[in-house]
Amino acid sequence: MEVDQKNLILKILNREKQKLDDTSVIGGFSSFLKGWLIQRGDKEALQFVPLLETYPELGITKKRELLSRIENFVNGKVTVSSPAKPVIKTPHIDLHQPVRYLKGVGPALEKKLNRLGIHTVEDLLYFFPRTYRDRGEIKPIGKLTGKSIETVQGIVVAHRRQNTRKGMLLKIVVRDDTGTVTLVCFNRDYLAQVLRKGISVILWGNFQRSAQGWETANFDFQIGDGRSVQFDRIIPVYSLTEGLNPKRLRSILLFALDNFLSLVEEVLPVTIREKHGFPTKKEAIHELHCPSVWEEGLNSRRSRAHVALIFEEFLLFALSLKMRRLFMDTIQVEPCSARAPLVEKFLQILPFGLTGAQKRVYGEIVNDLTSGKVMNRLIQGDVGSGKTIVALLSALHVIGFGKQVAFMVPTEILAEQHYFRSRDLLASLGVRVELLKGGTNRGKKMLLEEIRAGKVDLVIGTHALIEEKVAFSDLGLVIVDEQHRFGVIQRARLKEKA
Repeated sequence: MEVDQKNLILKILNREKQKLDDTSVIGGFSSFLKGWLIQRGDKEALQFVPLLETYPELGITKKRELLSRIENFVNGKVTVSSPAKPVIKTPHIDLHQPVRYLKGVGPALEKKLNRLGIHTVEDLLYFFPRTYRDRGEIKPIGKLTGKSIETVQGIVVAHRRQNTRKGMLLKIVVRDDTGTVTLVCFNRDYLAQVLRKGISVILWGNFQRSAQGWETANFDFQIGDGRSVQFDRIIPVYSLTEGLNPKRLRSILLFALDNFLSLVEEVLPVTIREKHGFPTKKEAIHELHCPSVWEEGLNSRRSRAHVALIFEEFLLFALSLKMRRLFMDTIQVEPCSARAPLVEKFLQILPFGLTGAQKRVYGEIVNDLTSGKVMNRLIQGDVGSGKTIVALLSALHVIGFGKQVAFMVPTEILAEQHYFRSRDLLASLGVRVELLKGGTNRGKKMLLEEIRAGKVDLVIGTHALIEEKVAFSDLGLVIVDEQHRFGVIQRARLKEKA
């Protein structure tokens, strides 16, 4: 440990010992010390990190003991732990570690990052810019056009003060060999100390022609010229939250890229990357945060880096569906018989004949019902195309096999319409149809008992069907009308009742 660094830490420890209130460092003593210990990275240093997590809530005695142990560690003194005390586990440093462990992130900044959905280092790496700004090439002031954002560089040659109704207004004049620009600094008087006379500066902004020459009030700057500093032509623009400025977020991101990007695992095989000309995943993430060249697809999320990550996401999604389908194929259920007398009777009393499309779709459903595998099928068609009739045929096929059917719809009005139609159509077949809605009353309690006992064949209802108190004797088919109006979890809860 360097002597200057050691003395600084000891000085901060001594200052904290005086008040023990976690305020000896701006941003919090415990946060600062955690960041320093994690940066050291050795086992002895990391053992204190979980203890500092609860430092603000510790009592005075416990705080003094912890500070004393850390002081001994800084001074290089070996401390022997009491056998009665539990072994302290060191945190595992990886992409899933909380963002608060990053250098420079204290409790206050962590809360701001959390508001943006950033809780872990991985969240931070995948927090991509929402757009990009192209500063363009550095051009002579004499070549300014006043169109969009332009970039110039020069020397600060003058500070001027102009009296206005709201007080003195600062104007800073920058010159190069071809002309001058004036920076109009509304509420930015501190720039007089930053952009002092004689300083070389790079400027980018919306420059407008006035009677006095080129000027801008909407600008940003970088001290130094293009030869002495790293000039980033392309600027990423991130979503922000109150109290978090772009430079602070940028510095944290760069630290994460430097220290954690190597932990990102590649997913796409080399053959696929080479076939499509994709960069590696690490290269894509780095390029999105620090673009090296301007691509037309950057702001439309169609750059090479964007497309590589989008391709990976869709590939993983498609593979997950494939795996789920393969898993579902392994589940065996009791198959229905291909012959359905109840359906045949229903077709005889139906006042119209089925269309070719209705017969085809019902035939495909019968193949699923008789396969011995779980069916998961979507019926899609225009209004009036006969989706409800196909659903009723499927329900009757299952009911004829001795099973119950649940028919869930999004609104009570629609539930009542389905109920009255189905009840009238199926009354002569001896199929009992009931309507289940929300609320509580004596009639509903009796209905729930009859559903549980298997006395109801077809239950039509709203979200009430997924309530915990609703139980079926032998649920064989679930029909969801307008399934896009239900969540995935809601539909899954109904299926779990089978």
